[in-house]
Amino acid sequence: MKQPSSHSNRINGVVLMAVASLTVPIVDASAKYLSTDISPFFLAWARFAIAAPAFGVFCKLRRGHILFTRDTRDIAAVVPRGLALVIAMTCVFLALRSVPLSTAFGGYFIGPVIATVLARILLDETITRIQSFATALGFLGALLVLQPEIGFSQGELFAALSGLAFGVYLLLTREASKRLGSLDTTLITLLTGSICLFPFALRTWPELTLTSSGLLLEMGLLTAFCQYFVIRALVLAPTAVVAPIAYLELISASLLGFIIFGNLPSTLAIVGLAAIIVSGTILARR
Repeated sequence: MKQPSSHSNRINGVVLMAVASLTVPIVDASAKYLSTDISPFFLAWARFAIAAPAFGVFCKLRRGHILFTRDTRDIAAVVPRGLALVIAMTCVFLALRSVPLSTAFGGYFIGPVIATVLARILLDETITRIQSFATALGFLGALLVLQPEIGFSQGELFAALSGLAFGVYLLLTREASKRLGSLDTTLITLLTGSICLFPFALRTWPELTLTSSGLLLEMGLLTAFCQYFVIRALVLAPTAVVAPIAYLELISASLLGFIIFGNLPSTLAIVGLAAIIVSGTILARR
């Protein structure tokens, strides 16, 4: 049987990453729509709680096992990564109550910039001049998107905190990936979110309608499928090729924000989003 070429794998990886990146903002648009009646903590929990079993079933069908590892040390090593993602996702949902999708994603995507700075401080990694330029450009882009005047609004603050948590998540992902495969790492991360957020969800449990239940199911299933698409894309193509495509989320979020909520980014915000995209692309190719 003829094996797919390296060029074909690269194209397939790019397509999968593009599909995932354009789809993820649909999850957050649903969360923003539901946030008027449902707590962000419940929304964040539902996203993980529905995605985790769906991804577990996928792992079982894919390889015959839900989890390959039984080593509690390996599992424990991934939990901090999961906690960082829990904080990042919850902060995004808290931000979405009061800021446009583009602003929330703009704050979230300063994560690669934060990860670069933390790697220099905590891991003593060398940062080149071009990386320093990209880091400064990303920070400037974040300021243009968030546009703090005298101070941050609550929504802008949560957007910025989501970026900080996402940066920590990216840093921890490097270490986690050395211990476990991508499927195990993702499943443990989703389970961590389900468990940690459950007490908060229990305190804010809403009365669910058919519409809200359907949207929650959509959020969880899309999260699980997008996680797989991202993992598969990274297997098929080099990280430097597919990672910058994740910034399509900013474009998709801006379009959905305008179409669904009538939020049109300002000229400065658009310039800031472009700066973040350029910054992230440079850092991904370092």
